[in-house]
Amino acid sequence: MRAINKVLSKMKDTSISTAHSTANQGNPALALINLKGRLEEMDARLASVQKERASKSQDISLLQNEINKISLSANDIDKQLKQIEEQLNNRIWETLHPSYHVFIKNIQLNHICPMCNQPNDELVEKVTNNSNSCFACNSPINENTEDDTILRNRFNEINIQRKTLYQSINSKKKTIQNIEQQIISLDSEFTKIELERRIIQQKVRELEYENAMSDNSQNSIQPFLDEVNRLTQQKEAYQKQRDEQYNIVKSISNEIEDVITANVHKFSSIFAQYAGKFLGVPCELTYIKQAGDVNKRFYPVIDGKVRFYEEEMSESQRFFVDHSFRMSILTFFYKTPSFYIVETPDSSLDISYERNAASVFAEFLTKPNSLIITSNLNNSLFIEHLLDQKDINLGIVGLLDIAKKSTIQNTSEQLKTIYHHIKNRLE
Repeated sequence: MRAINKVLSKMKDTSISTAHSTANQGNPALALINLKGRLEEMDARLASVQKERASKSQDISLLQNEINKISLSANDIDKQLKQIEEQLNNRIWETLHPSYHVFIKNIQLNHICPMCNQPNDELVEKVTNNSNSCFACNSPINENTEDDTILRNRFNEINIQRKTLYQSINSKKKTIQNIEQQIISLDSEFTKIELERRIIQQKVRELEYENAMSDNSQNSIQPFLDEVNRLTQQKEAYQKQRDEQYNIVKSISNEIEDVITANVHKFSSIFAQYAGKFLGVPCELTYIKQAGDVNKRFYPVIDGKVRFYEEEMSESQRFFVDHSFRMSILTFFYKTPSFYIVETPDSSLDISYERNAASVFAEFLTKPNSLIITSNLNNSLFIEHLLDQKDINLGIVGLLDIAKKSTIQNTSEQLKTIYHHIKNRLE
């Protein structure tokens, strides 16, 4: 297009005198001037629409940032509500199994025994008519009647704050919707003006061609004009297609981010169960954008401090924070039992963290899940702590019985003693 325009410029420079004589002929030249003036007005309006659209897009971005900040506060409020709710529930169900209410719902909704999964209508009637007794042994449930008015009042106060935050979020979302409608109107106006502009451009080309035809030397210009027109239309079509695809990508990206943001609190709670057991301090996850980063990411928050870089944690902390995150993913999407493979988790552990590490894996096994762990026989007590865990089934694949042992392994009495000790505890 640039090459063709250069040729056209040179050809038009040679016909200035002819153009002046054509302009003096009256109506065709006047019409051409008016059309070009109209084109200038349209160009100015198109530029104004684009500027206004960019401003409104910026407004949406600012509102969305405010929504994200309020969502973080709302997540903290939800966490406080959950803690108070757990305290209230503990007052009532202090001695119950943690999943007792899940068993009750399973009986009421599915009419099956939660232990053997067999239909049992008598059990449904039992839990309905006698809710103050255990459905398994008929023992009375110890109900705590202590005054919990303070906790309930605190719960109601925080719940009001929560409603206010979510009302603010909804209000800002409505504002965003209104601005988006205004952007749609601007896009419609832009398209309408652009279409009219193309029609006028075509008329300008036709008039210029008619003027050029007054001189036989100008007859060769039209093929160039036609090619420029064709390439211009093709370029505009590709630009429109690019804008449409970009809007689709942006919409999908925003939808994904909204889904992740909505589930951060739940996912963080699962992560806290695993990471907290290992580190012995409060742990959670935050989904934020680091300074200078384009995308949001999950970052661990350990004892109230966000750890953006792996160098901010020791090797064993990095190892188990990583495994806590992976086990949280499996737990979050848990539908059927899954398995997880871990290679020598005790290789970087201090002796003070070995018991905590065993507790983390025992927590994962309560879902129920399966865990495959490889470990070297050494002075570590990690395997011993794992064997001490209750209500989990453990097995061993003794590679010393299967693989070909080295001379050093065959002559190591300490290795044999440790190995037989572990096998005896599993029998």
